[in-house]
Amino acid sequence: MVAVVLVLTLAVFGGDGDLATPEKTVAQLLGAFEKRDIGAIFALIDLRVAGVLSDVAGVLSDKDHSGALEVISEDLLPYREMKFKDIVMSTKMTSEKTATVTIVEGSLTIARLDGSIQTENVLEAEGSLSYDLVKVDGKWYLSSLPFTE
Repeated sequence: MVAVVLVLTLAVFGGDGDLATPEKTVAQLLGAFEKRDIGAIFALIDLRVAGVLSDVAGVLSDKDHSGALEVISEDLLPYREMKFKDIVMSTKMTSEKTATVTIVEGSLTIARLDGSIQTENVLEAEGSLSYDLVKVDGKWYLSSLPFTE
């Protein structure tokens, strides 16, 4: 259940910030989860994934995508607070322009909407802790949609 939020990788906007390495992109993703910033999460996804969102939220025709952000945020960020600690990543370069980053160590504390608080080792979390990335115009973006139960 914690991993449902952890592995969200769905977005349509261009990225700002430092996306110079696959690890920096994944670190920004984790930071966006901590801030509950769905727009920042979206900014980390390869634009070629954009077509998928039209199936998820039919409001992408909004000029600023705010309607889509609201709909998706309610479903995919169902927590009050999230904090990652001592995260260690391993990167496997699958080509010059593709990589997989796997979280291999660390913990996650999440305060749920019902007030409960849970801390667990990321390796014990449900779901995948691997992120596929692609290099586009010198920046690394998430390229897959690893949803879990």
